Amino acid sequence: MKYHTFKKIAKEVSKVFDVEESLIYSKNSTSSVTDARFLLYYVCVQENMKKVTIKNYMEKNGYTTGHSNIIYGINEVSKKVLEDRDYKVVIDNIQSNVLDCIH
Repeated sequence: MKYHTFKKIAKEVSKVFDVEESLIYSKNSTSSVTDARFLLYYVCVQENMKKVTIKNYMEKNGYTTGHSNIIYGINEVSKKVLEDRDYKVVIDNIQSNVLDCIH
């Protein structure tokens, strides 16, 4: 169930950043891909997913990352949410779309 949610979030995040979902799981470090990856971590945590679960799902999709990188990404998105109200709207839209897909 959680993996299905993870994949839905990844799909929505890739749409927002206009990047292929597969790039989120690659070593690509362009800002749009990194931002997408960090937003994926953030939204997953908002959906009550444990960081170790996120790590495992990333690895399942071919991307190896550490716990500290996930925390760093979540913190970076948290800063953006405080600085930019539009970012929070984007997150709310992603969460709403994910909920619509699940139900």
